[in-house]
Amino acid sequence: MLLTMSDEEGVVLVTCLDFPRHFINMHHPDDYKVQSEPITPEFIVHQAGNHVRLIWRVSFKCAAGYVPISFIVDTGGMNYFYFSEPAVMVLEENQVFVRDDNGNNYVRMRLPDQIVRASFVDSPIHAKPANLIGLKLLFKLQLQLEASNTFRFLTEVPWIGV
Repeated sequence: MLLTMSDEEGVVLVTCLDFPRHFINMHHPDDYKVQSEPITPEFIVHQAGNHVRLIWRVSFKCAAGYVPISFIVDTGGMNYFYFSEPAVMVLEENQVFVRDDNGNNYVRMRLPDQIVRASFVDSPIHAKPANLIGLKLLFKLQLQLEASNTFRFLTEVPWIGV
């Protein structure tokens, strides 16, 4: 099977083949569902043919509990988060977003040594309906690729929020 990773303009395409078979429409079946406890963050290395994707599942703390969301990690985007429409809807509905004095929305993240105001934008058209993690967050969490074909963050994040 041949997997096309980019179109003629050089844009990396995201397709359902980039996700494990049990994922539906580029998300885990339990994503976007409010739960009473956070999930244990998952670090998924998914290989389809010669193409490998890194996927991180993590919960967002909200007023009603926790909302798990899956993200493609291996991107070159410069923002912290790129959210799909379903992610924006559930996070907005559950009051996860904070608005600053200039009208900009962001997500508050507690890290061991600081609270981060993580900006976000909509997922780019070539990646919809997937959610993406951008380089700002990868640098902040210190992405580490392991020799055992796994990955992790040196900065532990049990869930996102405060």
